[in-house]
Amino acid sequence: MDKAKSVFQLMIEKGCAPDIHSCNIMINGYCKAKRLDEAMELFDELAQNGQIPDTVTYNTLMQGIETFSSNTEE
Repeated sequence: MDKAKSVFQLMIEKGCAPDIHSCNIMINGYCKAKRLDEAMELFDELAQNGQIPDTVTYNTLMQGIETFSSNTEE
């Protein structure tokens, strides 16, 4: 995820604003890596940047939260 985050940041620095699909891929990666804080940070940045989360965004976050909660209860 660190390399993906670097590429993602490089895109932004070069003026290539990531679309919702790119953000969803990153959020999914963060969730799978159990890095929910970073997934939520990116989700918050969507609104700050005027992007509207879609169904995939919400479903991905809900699945990530559910998985994380299940793992912490064990």
